[in-house]
Formats: sequence, structure tokens, C-alpha cells
Amino acid sequence: MLFILSRFRMWWNGFREYSFGKSLKFFFFVLVGYLMLSGLFFGFKRLLGYLATVPIIGQLLIIKLLSMVFLFAFVMIIISSLITAFSTMYFSKDLEMWMVSPFPTLKIFLYKAGETMVYSSWMILLAVLPFLLAYGAVNKLGIAFYVLLAFLLVPFMIIPSSLGIGVGLLLMSVCPRRKLRDGIIIVLVVGGSLVYITFRLMQPETLIQPDVFEQVLQYIAVLQTPTAAYLPSWWITSAVREATLGGWNDSLWYGILLCCAAAGSVGLLSIVARWFFYKGWTGVQEGVGKSRTSVVLPVISSRGSPLGSIIVKDVRSFMRDVNQWTQLLLLGALIVVYLFSIHKLPLDTLYLKSLVSFLNIGMVGFVLAAIALRFIFPAVSLEGKNYWILSSAPISPLTIMMVKFFYMFPLILVTGLILSLVSNLLLNADRFVQIMSFASVVLIAITLSGMGIGMGSAFPYFNVENIARIESSAGGIFFMICSFFYIGLVIAVMAVPMRMYVAGRIFAGSASVDYGIFFIAWGILLIISGMIFITSILYGARKLTAYE
Repeated sequence: MLFILSRFRMWWNGFREYSFGKSLKFFFFVLVGYLMLSGLFFGFKRLLGYLATVPIIGQLLIIKLLSMVFLFAFVMIIISSLITAFSTMYFSKDLEMWMVSPFPTLKIFLYKAGETMVYSSWMILLAVLPFLLAYGAVNKLGIAFYVLLAFLLVPFMIIPSSLGIGVGLLLMSVCPRRKLRDGIIIVLVVGGSLVYITFRLMQPETLIQPDVFEQVLQYIAVLQTPTAAYLPSWWITSAVREATLGGWNDSLWYGILLCCAAAGSVGLLSIVARWFFYKGWTGVQEGVGKSRTSVVLPVISSRGSPLGSIIVKDVRSFMRDVNQWTQLLLLGALIVVYLFSIHKLPLDTLYLKSLVSFLNIGMVGFVLAAIALRFIFPAVSLEGKNYWILSSAPISPLTIMMVKFFYMFPLILVTGLILSLVSNLLLNADRFVQIMSFASVVLIAITLSGMGIGMGSAFPYFNVENIARIESSAGGIFFMICSFFYIGLVIAVMAVPMRMYVAGRIFAGSASVDYGIFFIAWGILLIISGMIFITSILYGARKLTAYE
């Protein structure tokens, strides 16, 4: 009980220290999250509403989709809890205080296990919540259904979390080193990327096209087959299905089954923890690696140029941090899936090819904005508490920013060029459209990189080592909003010469270009982009200089 009270006291103290600005940011985040979840809810409601009208197989499709959602959540919670367990149960700073306290080790473990369960599952459950609410709205279910759903989700969350934590206990007892965690992250990222690519190449959209099968009966048989019948994901699916059909007794039976499985998993986890938790924790304390400061100091004090030293230090830090460079594997998977989706578009006319090629500028821009948020925006903040070393060196903050800009900019530029050039080749787009797309992507890459490094310097978070927290900060959200507005501006300005060219090509049969309109549009874009780039860099340098 004391553990829970201490956690609530920490939250309450943090809430009391909220200033007006922090409160405003908090409500802004809540509003943005609400709008995003509402958009997902209405999208799922429209999809499920359409499937419900399909004769014979409509409800079967919905149940099949529901089982896939629960199976996805089950697997993701296992993976998330496995990764989170390393941080909360072995590398958490407050563990040193708890482990020397008079509390039994098992109670400390259960407290940290509960913390791990919450951290690893809340976002996944929040992601599937719009789908579940849309399911209830389409089937016109009452408040009793949502109460039952809340009751079912608790044991459903506990079971996979216990599995992930248990695997983490066994692994850390065998090899209590940070490199084990890095190796597991690499395997999970590579495996997840391959699964993502394979899933997309299988074209799951054919699931709602029964004419692909030779016989409709075969299709119905596939839909009626349980999805992993012996896993808790199918138990909760069956409980929801029975509640929808009015079979509340059967639904409660599945709920009791889930609760028994959850209690059993926690009991088994406690037994495993008695044997392996303390052993793994002491092994971690004996094998703590070097801090990031040990990476910075020798490099800064080397005889090379200061700028070269910063680049060498960034490269070393990047390659040693598995959480950073493994994102490149996910980026590669994203590129493959994106290009495959472009290749599968049914485009037969010049107008459609030109339209998609032009809209592809915006899609590539959104991808580049996400990459800039992930790699460029946190570049300065990732210096952490070691930033005082750089700030005390004879290097201006503007120089530090520009070094990090040129270090990360090639990643965004190369990604944008690959997406733009290959997608245009797959579309067999017009040469003029290809040139417009190529030039626009280069301009977007430069501007977004400048915005990312500038805003990341204006809103630094040196006390946060988790990149996800830096990305989801007020500065990160502000950067994404500005990026979306800028990309929309590029599309709006370039639409004028593009529309005139395509209209002349299709209706007048002329491929001529009105270079006056073309150069005016590009002049406007260059001026606006240059102003955004310079303003972001200078503002970030000024804020970074004044930072204490």
C-alpha cells in the first residue's frame, strides 16, 4: 500500500507544481489526443457500419476483425512489457532506494511489476479503444456492455504483461547485462519489420473480397475459424461476441476464465520472481556500463577540430544506442511498404498518374516530418546533462546546431529522394511532374531539417533521456503542427502551375509550360522556405544561448 501511496503522492506533487503555462500545454495535449481518438472512432464506426450491411458474411467479418485486433494487442503487450521490464525493474533509479529498505523483495517486485504492466499496456489499450467503442455503437449495445468490456480488459492486460515480465526475469538472471537488452531490442525490431513487410505484401485488403476465392463457402469457413482459439485474445473475443448476441452467462464464463488465467499468471510470476529477481538485479549492479559522459569527454579533449569531434561523438553515441539506430530498420520497412502500395495503385490515365504523383509530394513530406521529429528534433536534447561540456567549449550554440544539422540532414534527404524518384518511376509519371516532385521534396527536406534543429534547440529537454518523451513534448507537437502547415502550403502553391500543365496536356494536347507562373510559384516557395529556415535556426540559437 505504501508503494501506491508514494506513487500517487509523486503525481499529486507534480500536479500542484503545474503553472498556468504547463496546465495550458496539458489541456492542449488532451484536446489533440481527444480529436485523434475521435477521428479513429468515426472512421472505425463507418467501416464496421459498412461491414454490418454485407449479407451473410458481414457479422463474421466483424468478429474476425475483432479477434485480429485483440490478438494484435495481446502480442504487442507481451513485447512492450518485455522491453519496459528492463527499465522499470532493473535500471530504474528508485530501485536502489527500495532494495535497501526493510520491505520484502517480493513486495518490491510486485510493485514494479504493476508499474510495468501499466506502462506497457496503457497506450496499446488506448489505441484499440476507438475500435471497441465503434463496435458497441454499431451494434447499439448499452452501458452494460461497456462495463463488461472494462471488466474484461483488466485480466486481458495482466496475462500478456506477466508473460513478458517473466521472460525478462529469466533472461536477466542468465545474462544480467545491458547488452542483452540491446540484443533483444534488435531481434524484436528486425522481426517486427519483417512481419510488417510480409503482412503488407500479403495484401490483407483482399479479405473483404470474397470473389477472390473460388467458392463463397470456403470464404465463410475461413471467417468462422477461431483466431488462436487457445489464447486469451480469443477468450475476450468470444466474451464480446456472446454479449453482443445476448448470451451474458456465456460471456461471464469467459470473463471468469480470463480472471483465473490472470491470477494464475501473477502467482506463477511471483514464484519465478522469488528465484530470479534479486539475482538479476544484483548482476545488473555489478555490470553497469560506462555513462554517456565517458563517451563525450575523451572525444572533446582530442586533438582534432571541435566540429569533427562533435561529429565523431554523435556517430559513436548513435551506434552505441540501439534504440536509435534500430529505427533505421523500421524506416527501411516503411519505405518498402510505401513503394509497394504505390505500385499496386490501379492508375490507367495520365490525369490519375499526374494527380497521384503530385499528391505524393505531400505524403513524402509527412514521412519526412515524422523522420525529422524522430532524429533531428531531439538531436540537441540528447546531449543531456553533458551539454554543459559543449557549452563551456569554444564553440557557439549556432555552430553546434549546424553541425548536428549537416550530420542528420543526409538521412532525410536520401529518404525523400528514394521515395520520390522510385514512386514516380513506378507511376510512370510525366517528366515535368517528376522534376516538380523531385525539386519540391528537396526543398521540403531542407526546410523541415532546419525547423527540426531550430525548434529542438528552442525547446530543449536535457533532463529527459527517453526520445519518445522528447518527441511527445510541447515543442515536438508544435514542430509537427508547423510541419503540416508548411507541407500544406507547398502543395497549395505548387498546385497552380501543376494544374495548368496537366490541363493543357490533357485537354489542349499541349505540353507547354507557363514559365512565368512556374517561376512565380517557385519564387514564393523559396522566399517562404528560406524565411522559415533562417528564423528557426536563429531563434533556436538565441534560446539555446540563453539557456541556463
